[in-house]
Amino acid sequence: MNTTANEVVEFVKENAIKGPARCNIPQYSMQAVFEALVNTAAHRDYSIQCSKIRLHLFTDRLELFSPGTCDTFRPLWTK
Repeated sequence: MNTTANEVVEFVKENAIKGPARCNIPQYSMQAVFEALVNTAAHRDYSIQCSKIRLHLFTDRLELFSPGTCDTFRPLWTK
């Protein structure tokens, strides 16, 4: 997992840059990207066969999708 996570972080680091072309300023904290990726892997539903974690990189955001649902989700407004 650690090798794969590091490869994904490197991909984001190389492809999510802001500023002028000569100033490769990372758009995201690589520590935050790594933690988000690890959390996505830890909380996915492994019972769904042939499912993958998806990373979508846009010009203004990064999205991680994890297969399954959050079965322990409770809205904040419940008593």
